[in-house]
Amino acid sequence: MDRNPASIPSERMKALYQHFSNKWGEPEHLIWFDPALADSGAALEKIHIGVWPADDECDVNTFITFGMSEKEMSSGERTEVQFAVRGHLTDKEIHQGAKFLANISEYPFSNNLSLDWWHRLKDAGRVPFFNGCTKILFRPPFSESQCKDAEWKGDIIKFLFLVPLTETENEALSNGGPDSYHDYMHENDFDLLGHK
Repeated sequence: MDRNPASIPSERMKALYQHFSNKWGEPEHLIWFDPALADSGAALEKIHIGVWPADDECDVNTFITFGMSEKEMSSGERTEVQFAVRGHLTDKEIHQGAKFLANISEYPFSNNLSLDWWHRLKDAGRVPFFNGCTKILFRPPFSESQCKDAEWKGDIIKFLFLVPLTETENEALSNGGPDSYHDYMHENDFDLLGHK
């Protein structure tokens, strides 16, 4: 029986998978999406989502795209997106998070746009696990220990960290930029990865 081509990772996807597996071990879930089944034409030939679920040592679930960097965005940059959420998730919730991230990975290509750090999507639809959030921010790494990018055959692949935004958080960014946003989050002791 032939495998679906969408399930077979490219060499770049394999390299990125290895990059993160070397840091955290292999993901417990690797969920792939068939672009032929998309409601409208998909720009990416394949997208896989690696998921490292929360466990006894770490209460954060991490979702990472593999395949978004197969194409350059309109800026010429290549990116992959990371999404994290605190708390233990069911298998159904993990699949919801993966589907959401797969849809986000199509956004810049279907709209001929580029995404970068501090860019926002003002109408991202319902964000799983963050009721009431319909806006998202793509930000730099949360700490120096996180990778901001990786290289593959001369290409730099930038990692965008997706954070859901409440209306108030979005206003802080709109009115004062990243510094105002950081001040607001720090002063109010918000958990960026917690359910809002």
